[in-house]
Amino acid sequence: MKITKLVLVSVPLGGAFGAATSWINDFSSPYRSSGGRVEAVSGGVRSVAEVVSLLVDVGWAWAGLAVAVGWLARTPVRGSIAGVMALTAATAAYYRVDSYLLEEPFAWHQGLMVFWWTVGLVTGLVLGAVGAAARRTGTIGLLTGLTVPVGALLQMAVMPPGFGPTENPEAVWALVIVCVGATAAAAFVFLRFFRGAAPGEPSPDPPPAVRTVESSAGMAVE
Repeated sequence: MKITKLVLVSVPLGGAFGAATSWINDFSSPYRSSGGRVEAVSGGVRSVAEVVSLLVDVGWAWAGLAVAVGWLARTPVRGSIAGVMALTAATAAYYRVDSYLLEEPFAWHQGLMVFWWTVGLVTGLVLGAVGAAARRTGTIGLLTGLTVPVGALLQMAVMPPGFGPTENPEAVWALVIVCVGATAAAAFVFLRFFRGAAPGEPSPDPPPAVRTVESSAGMAVE
């Protein structure tokens, strides 16, 4: 993937993810502008929104964003660049939308935004490269492919959705969805590993020199 295309893919994806996360948080809360209006119409809609909020506004999901764009970038160097760009755009969009929905000056959110930009710079470099490496077969592909599923399961064990003194049905649903999804993803990665080839990836063509030798050998036999 060329750098221009990398920017055109990573930045919009990151921005959309960050903006959607901020909006769904507002939408799912009865104490914020969108959520208050929704609860007056349908508590069930807000419950669904809360489940979605618990799925996207968590560390493993943001890590998954960087891994996903790294996978699209195909090479570790470009994957690292894509990971940083996606997380930077997501963070900026998240706090920009937050300031709008909360009707607060954007300057109030800039301190946290810069902090998470710094975190995203470090983690984006690593996770983007991990995403690119996940395309590979063998042990490296296995380990990098398990990064997000294992990370999600660990977060569910250490800090499950709705972590706190009380639990709610939405948190239980989010926990079940993540655990089932992460387990299925890990099983897929193991299946790919044991098959020895990534599904959907065409077998690489031999280098030109090899093709020339093979062609010459075929002509000699004839």
